[in-house]
Amino acid sequence: MPGGDAREAAKTVTGSFADGQGMPYLAELPARGPGADMTGRTIGMLVEMYGHVEPSGWRISDRPGRDTRRARSWLGEDLDALEEFTQGYEGLLKVQAVGPWTLAAGLELRGGEAMLGDPGACRDLAGSLAEGLRSHLAEVRRRMPGAEVVLQLDEPSLTAVLLGRVRSASGYRTYRAVDRQVVESALRDVLAVAGEDGTTIVHSCAPKCPSRCCAGPGWTESPSTSPSSRSVRRRRSGKRSKAAPSCSSAWCPPPTPPRGHCQTRAVASWGSGRCGAGWG
Repeated sequence: MPGGDAREAAKTVTGSFADGQGMPYLAELPARGPGADMTGRTIGMLVEMYGHVEPSGWRISDRPGRDTRRARSWLGEDLDALEEFTQGYEGLLKVQAVGPWTLAAGLELRGGEAMLGDPGACRDLAGSLAEGLRSHLAEVRRRMPGAEVVLQLDEPSLTAVLLGRVRSASGYRTYRAVDRQVVESALRDVLAVAGEDGTTIVHSCAPKCPSRCCAGPGWTESPSTSPSSRSVRRRRSGKRSKAAPSCSSAWCPPPTPPRGHCQTRAVASWGSGRCGAGWG
């Protein structure tokens, strides 16, 4: 969302769905600077992993520095604002984070190369992200006890990771393609933190997104008005409840495999027919 006022953003996203169409969400306000963008916010959620901003983008750190603390502070501010405007709310509430593979493609190791080039680092990153999201979801549920939390992982670089198209720091070579089974396993491990009753979504704006990578029993591909946008969602529980809305992308530029900040943005609506209604 544009702007930098957390309370105004929370008021807008909750007021937009007062008629029962769509669902409120935890907004992202990247105009505030590094740490408020989708990549920085997700790095702030990591457990026992930290990041700082270099001219080339986000890089792993030995300890939490100013950039990590700022990302966590802004996330807390956004949660405070959303809690204020969702008192007594019952229904769907979406939170989103960058998925493990887009994060691995955009977060640099200390030497400047992407974590994607180190399989061990990718495993550690996925584990740290899973633990961070587990804590984040618990905090959201504590603050908004009547909400049914929907977890969305944004994976705009998923196609590039699978096809070996993510470029190295020098730009003269690309990282080796990651095996589909490895990609799928990491995604499922991270999504599992939503719990058996949780609704989860994997969204990618990449052309020819391999939605089958996440498909399986209980998974469905959401319809889209754009051939370059795909969302795969799953209702994990067999219990009947309000279904997660489909993601209908109104505009979605083809992504550039990220180095540092992920610039891919999707403007979409969640069953409301209004462009931009359901995205942070």
